[in-house]
Amino acid sequence: MTGSTFLSLIKFSLSSLFILFLFWRLFRREYDKRNDLDYRNKKMARLILLAFFAVGSVFDLYNLFYIFKFVHWGEMYVHYIGSKYYKELGYSNLYNATVVADAEGKNLIPDHQRLTDLNTYRYVRKKDVLRDKEKYKAPFSRRRWEEFKSDTLFFQKSVNPVCFGTILLDHGYHVPPTWNATSHIISSLTPVKYVWLLPRLDLIILAVMFWFIYTTLGVEMMLVTLIFFSLNFLSSFYWIGGSLLRYDWFVCSVIALCMIYKNRYRAAGAWLSYAVMVRVFPIFFALGLFVKAVFEFIKRGRIPKRYLDFFGVFLAGCLILFFYGFINSRGIDSWAELARKLKLHNENVFTNSVAAKMLFIRDNTSWKTPLAFHKAYGNTEIEPFELFIDAVKAAFHRHRHMFLLFAVCSMILFSIMAVRVSDAKAFGWGTFLLFALTCPTNYYYIFLMLLVINFYEDRINLINTANIALLFLLQITGYIVDNRMGHFYLGIHYTLSVFILFYFVYLAIAESIHLRIPPRSEPDRKF
Repeated sequence: MTGSTFLSLIKFSLSSLFILFLFWRLFRREYDKRNDLDYRNKKMARLILLAFFAVGSVFDLYNLFYIFKFVHWGEMYVHYIGSKYYKELGYSNLYNATVVADAEGKNLIPDHQRLTDLNTYRYVRKKDVLRDKEKYKAPFSRRRWEEFKSDTLFFQKSVNPVCFGTILLDHGYHVPPTWNATSHIISSLTPVKYVWLLPRLDLIILAVMFWFIYTTLGVEMMLVTLIFFSLNFLSSFYWIGGSLLRYDWFVCSVIALCMIYKNRYRAAGAWLSYAVMVRVFPIFFALGLFVKAVFEFIKRGRIPKRYLDFFGVFLAGCLILFFYGFINSRGIDSWAELARKLKLHNENVFTNSVAAKMLFIRDNTSWKTPLAFHKAYGNTEIEPFELFIDAVKAAFHRHRHMFLLFAVCSMILFSIMAVRVSDAKAFGWGTFLLFALTCPTNYYYIFLMLLVINFYEDRINLINTANIALLFLLQITGYIVDNRMGHFYLGIHYTLSVFILFYFVYLAIAESIHLRIPPRSEPDRKF
């Protein structure tokens, strides 16, 4: 999840240093008024130094091979092959067709290999798949089948057999047809031997995102967000950074927030529409503005123009991108198949899930701690482990009424906060609802950076400094727990889910206090 132990130690140390920097900034801003220019120069020097080492920790201490040729072969296989052959494979047959292609070729996959049935998230055996091999070959033309076999063999030769076997145990390809329409073009135009070029696309769009942050909020905010992005434990670049367009939704969400800061609501709606149509869950970021618009209508009998602009462009963008998703897909059936896939995904809690839902799978009648659960039900690092899933579903079913009550309280809290805060903060509060109501995978938690943008320079006081410090303490906690639990992901993500819930409770209290206290001065957004 986090790369080497040495790099994890560096990220742990840098996160700790950034927290010290936050309190140094608070002291200098609030209590030491000497030489303001000297303070700003020292502040920028410290941030630049932290950013330099933080980015270095992402790229293996500026290893040129890592920067220019790093590929996460598992992620790349699923998204390159999945998009290139989507018409033939859909969302369900990637692994089955892979086994058939291997059996007709070098037969590198061992006969005892298990793989995930992407329709049920249950295991099936290689021999069971081969009984229906003609079913998986039928959608291919002869030329496309030979090309698929060749591409599959390339990936098999790029990793050792054990690693390739673990790829077949993952949850597969489940991105919306809109994303598939673009990535299909890219993967079809890129010969498989040049897949190492594709991860650089994410680096380019991330650079564009940080440029938007710089032009909107200044160089200091750009450096702070760059540090947070680089040190993030849950969404380590090592995990998904070596694949194909894995950050496009995030880039567009951040740019949408920047457009709100600039009062360009139409542009914000356009950017967010793309984020929603390529990952669905960014719709939660728009809910805060929706609540504010409804409240204004109830209170004043009209909806402010900025909300009409935002949602008008947002809905138009979603509609256009919906039909764009028909390109290189199976038409309307693609969206129906995606809906079934997402329903299946959200019904389960996996070892790499981070959500409030995790708190409701703990059942004292069957396990006392995540570690005891791990020992009782086996190695949960291999997903989807049937016994683990069955036990989790049973535990959650027993606590479903408590979760429903929690969900209702969460929506009430969200609505109250969205109405009371600014539009930009209402956008960021969507992260709370996303955590409370759904079950995101750990690597999507880079969206917490929206809160860094909202609060880093909002008010430089103890309450807000502690707010940002908690987000970095979350990273520190992740590195500590990961080291102590030895990659026992259920325990790690259960612990971090508890921490994130505590953070949002603190955030609600802190915002309530701030709303009662007028700011002393306007924050300086640009350096």
